[in-house]
Amino acid sequence: MKKSRTKLESFLFWWLVANCIIFPALIVLIVIAAIADPAVVKITTQGTSSLLLAFFAILSLFGIWAFLAWKMRTPSSRTLLFGMLFFLLASIYVQYPGGIIRLNPVLAVHITLLSEPSFIVKLDIVAVFICILFAVAWRQKISAKQNTPASVSNNDTSVS
Repeated sequence: MKKSRTKLESFLFWWLVANCIIFPALIVLIVIAAIADPAVVKITTQGTSSLLLAFFAILSLFGIWAFLAWKMRTPSSRTLLFGMLFFLLASIYVQYPGGIIRLNPVLAVHITLLSEPSFIVKLDIVAVFICILFAVAWRQKISAKQNTPASVSNNDTSVS
């Protein structure tokens, strides 16, 4: 039996699919920047001068997003919980002299929480919003499971 998605789960699925379409564009830009003439394309990297390291970081992040989008075709409560926790982690953006910790490289709106000379901590409002939507969808899924009537047992075949 194929499970159907609610409207909220469908929105989250299509959000992830749209972001998975944008992700390869980032990877292509990194590859172009790596092979382009430095006089034509100038890239400033933060934290590392290794474009190969940035490429693998974005590629592994893309894998997580694609896996989550794949699982959201027929979401379970565990998939929704994973999405909620992932976007909770993605809501924090930390920049320090040695690099950046960021799990949401696509659409992001940052609000600075802490700005010190040695590091900056920002909150990604888009990731917080998506995290809340995953939490609501997870809660709805759990409530729907609890409110379903218990399956009919085979007690009508008992001998009197």
